[in-house]
Amino acid sequence: MLAEGNLLGITFDAPQVSDEALWHLTQFSKAPAMLSHSGCRAFAIVRAISATTSCALTGQGGVIRINALSVALVTSREDGRTAALSDLSLKRAD
Repeated sequence: MLAEGNLLGITFDAPQVSDEALWHLTQFSKAPAMLSHSGCRAFAIVRAISATTSCALTGQGGVIRINALSVALVTSREDGRTAALSDLSLKRAD
């Protein structure tokens, strides 16, 4: 399926696949992938991918949507997400 989609110039949108499936997509697809309604685990509650997978996706030229609505964000001090969110906010302000 990936090979045929690549030949046709299709961009694969894979927002609800496992980390393993997304990793395979970034490794075997010749075209960039996108995640139209996912997020990064550092910020999002649901449908979130790991930092490693996010780097593989963007390193391939892919894109990911990050939801900044407060209802979708996690701000737990125990897992470092509050610091990550604060860091993102500071970068955006610059």
